[in-house]
Amino acid sequence: MNMQTTKTTKYFGDVQLDVDTYRGSAEVDVTLNGQKIRLTICGCENAENLEKNLPFFWQAVDKYMEIYEKTKKAIIEYYDYEGNVESCWSIPYFFEELFGYKPKRELREVFGVTDFKDFDIKTFVGKMKYPSLTLNYGYGIYGLDIYVGYTPSDLEHWYDKSLNVVLDKNLKVKNFCEILDLENYANN
Repeated sequence: MNMQTTKTTKYFGDVQLDVDTYRGSAEVDVTLNGQKIRLTICGCENAENLEKNLPFFWQAVDKYMEIYEKTKKAIIEYYDYEGNVESCWSIPYFFEELFGYKPKRELREVFGVTDFKDFDIKTFVGKMKYPSLTLNYGYGIYGLDIYVGYTPSDLEHWYDKSLNVVLDKNLKVKNFCEILDLENYANN
């Protein structure tokens, strides 16, 4: 097995993945402009599938800024969308839900407003931090998808949920989803 787990990347310099061959996954925390970003490939089930999908992972990592710009645009475009992209309703729902339970002081700090009626998606997207990038092989059942996960804030207990834009291998938007990070949720 000749798995490429180290690479000099376009945006992150030299990257060394932490590989779990048993589960068929690999991840690394990198930094871009002072912001920590997690890059992950998972759901490969075994080392053979991980090795087979690593070249596409490295391609996606080298397209990080293109993916970042594309997904920011998609969040704005699909925020009020009535078309046929699956789960676009989850974008406004994600933000509305946060306004329902986060403290007003923190809402003001994160969004600049305390009432969801006053929330402006374009303003917020313009100042969102860099997202995580996860390639999920879906255990070979669903194919390889790219999850681009946006956590709304660096505040301590805002890491429990992320809004994810899901792209296919051709970087076409497939859907949107909210992901609950159970580890961070339990710790906050």
